[in-house]
Amino acid sequence: MGALTLEESRCDFAAEMLHRQGRLHLRAFGTSMLPNLWPGDVALVQSCTFADVERGDIVLCRREGGFQLHRVVSKTECPAQLITRGDAMPCCDTPTTPQEILGKTQKVIRRENTVVSWRKPPLAMRLLGRVFAHSDLCLRITLRLRTEWERLLGKGLTKSWHQGKYDELPYSGIADETRSSLVCCEESRG
Repeated sequence: MGALTLEESRCDFAAEMLHRQGRLHLRAFGTSMLPNLWPGDVALVQSCTFADVERGDIVLCRREGGFQLHRVVSKTECPAQLITRGDAMPCCDTPTTPQEILGKTQKVIRRENTVVSWRKPPLAMRLLGRVFAHSDLCLRITLRLRTEWERLLGKGLTKSWHQGKYDELPYSGIADETRSSLVCCEESRG
């Protein structure tokens, strides 16, 4: 067994803190969960077990040495596994075992505002996710327009989304929702 990479060490630390403290803030950098999770959004993840997860939940899983934050498409008891998929992804992920489940999203914070984390998003959001899943051009145009909108408003992200760098937000959990790059995590208060 080789040495752990920095990515794996960070994920190990975050998973341990989530287990001990019961919650973790993660900042999304990826686009697989658009339009429900945008780059820069912060997801509050609550520790949970396989039994706590329902279809439609957005779960944090330990996959391939990193994290993945995707929606549960189906759940089976025998064998015990989840099928997940990013809202803007064309295909489902490989089955997730109960041991890979770390927690589920309780809420999403976008530009200092709490946003509902829907178990079943509105039809318009589901349709937009399907468009993004099948049209890279639409995805890139939407991200570019959002970046320009943010710049014009003078709020939120000031660096380009594709550089993977964002201004400091008052949350310490940082992860890529598709294959995370965890920087640090926040300990629960109280």
